[in-house]
Amino acid sequence: MFIFYSQNIKNSSIIIAGDDYKHITRSLRKKVGDTLFITDGQGALYEVVIDSIEKKTIKTIIQKTTQSIKKERLHIAIGVTKIPSRIEMFVEKATEIGIHEISFLEYKHSEKAKVKMDRLTKIAISAMKQSSQTFLPILHDVQKVEDFIANQSPEFRFFGHMEKDILSFGEATKGIQEASILIGPEGHFSNQEIELFKSHDWKPVTLGKTRLRVETAGIVAASIFLS
Repeated sequence: MFIFYSQNIKNSSIIIAGDDYKHITRSLRKKVGDTLFITDGQGALYEVVIDSIEKKTIKTIIQKTTQSIKKERLHIAIGVTKIPSRIEMFVEKATEIGIHEISFLEYKHSEKAKVKMDRLTKIAISAMKQSSQTFLPILHDVQKVEDFIANQSPEFRFFGHMEKDILSFGEATKGIQEASILIGPEGHFSNQEIELFKSHDWKPVTLGKTRLRVETAGIVAASIFLS
């Protein structure tokens, strides 16, 4: 089943444009009267019928609405990488797995890199549709880790670490439905940052026996929590 994405919802109709318009009209060759499935990225799945096809837009009429609730919510705050494609891969895979929220952080040892939020949003939308999901992850632009920590108050807070004799992320979150985890930069957390985390009650957890690259650690964390 193909799922399309639109937030242009008014009363009982939904307008489709952009890449989805091209896919529907050129690849699938859908016509007036055909059925489509659309999500708003917030848990709603609409079964619609094509009412009209214009030059750049498709107007559909809602026939049925199904609303889902996201029970497991994981917020991953991850260090930006020097090579954009690595963070893009993380966003794609984490979305496919079912991530709820992603923040991009600048740590002391972070490589200077720009994050193109528009591109990452497009990647997330594509991954959501490809994996037949109805929830689009919340994406936050780059911020300093100190600012992020100061404005966070989740009940279950963790940071990925290689410290000895600590719980695995899976063990620490067993039975938990909502959590946040910090994934470090390519240059690892500084000692001052680790002390900052601990002073705000963020607990160290391990993501495995080997040292993982940034994007791999994020994907592993999402897989552990959401599997």
